[in-house]
Amino acid sequence: MYEQPFNPYASNVAIVKDYFKSGKVLFIGIMYIISAVLGILNVITTPSDANYYEIMRLLEEMGIDASDASAYIASSSASTVVAVLVSSVVTILTAVAFIILFAKSRSNDPNSNPKAGAGILHVLAVISFVCSIVITVFAVIFYLLVVVLGLTLSNNYYSDSTTTEATVVMILVGILLAIVLFLLIFANANRKNYYRSVKNSLTTVELQNTGATAWGVLRIIASVFLGIAALTTLIRTLTSYITLSSILSLVTLMVTFVIEILNASIALGFSRHIKRHKYGYSSTPYNSGYVPGPTVPTYQNDQPTYYSGAQIPSDRPTVPYNDSFSDYNAPVRPAVCPNCGAPVDENSAFCGNCGTKL
Repeated sequence: MYEQPFNPYASNVAIVKDYFKSGKVLFIGIMYIISAVLGILNVITTPSDANYYEIMRLLEEMGIDASDASAYIASSSASTVVAVLVSSVVTILTAVAFIILFAKSRSNDPNSNPKAGAGILHVLAVISFVCSIVITVFAVIFYLLVVVLGLTLSNNYYSDSTTTEATVVMILVGILLAIVLFLLIFANANRKNYYRSVKNSLTTVELQNTGATAWGVLRIIASVFLGIAALTTLIRTLTSYITLSSILSLVTLMVTFVIEILNASIALGFSRHIKRHKYGYSSTPYNSGYVPGPTVPTYQNDQPTYYSGAQIPSDRPTVPYNDSFSDYNAPVRPAVCPNCGAPVDENSAFCGNCGTKL
């Protein structure tokens, strides 16, 4: 009888689906939707906040024309609305991606692959990475212009001691700016690598977890700062005044805090999950966890016994698979893969390099 061959591609899909079927993946998708709704509500309620009228009164006391101030604030509000709407669209797309990951992973259909959700997350991460590079370039240019202008003014109008103090301040600001920009690029680079690893683990025979640990650790650090900000906002709200805008801001911070905790948990858990399957077994050069069984003799009672075929770990997720081969009509398999050209074993039904069915 024809023995079912081991398919590393299908096994990897099952491994990744086994992780993303967790309820926390669905929960983070729901939290992203709530975050998008809160962002829109914040924009809607901000103009009615008492702070707006207080700012207008202070500007009038300073002798600034109220009409000009109103136009400026209206322009700023329009920019804020556009920024929030764009952010809300990105947040909703992220929510949809996580929900797809969860739904496809929960499906028992062997053809169900959550690669669409991973693909959306990867595309959004790439866009964020590119934006971080653009922001860095503009920030560096702006900083250099400020430094040149500041040193020129200091040399022309101020004493040497003042110029020295201004130089020290600019150096410290430059160091702080460099640290912030580095963390921005580093975080987005690891986010991009992490979601690319998820996508590649679902579409190739190689299990990957690049960037997952770093992204998870960075999300934990971000959650600490968000927790401090939420606590500070809560204290200020309770001790000063309570408005609809301040309540929405506090709730938004708390929801963002939960999202960061979930992001960290999912990323770190994914890294451990992949390491357990990738390095827990003797991996092939393709890191799929597939162990080819050599044909070698073993001796029992001085009599050789031969064995062959794939040795598959017993705790590997089972993958339903339909095959048309039989004992009597098995086709002749090529010596190399028709898709990638890699050498293949004559008894294998799939390419060990790209997973193509032979």
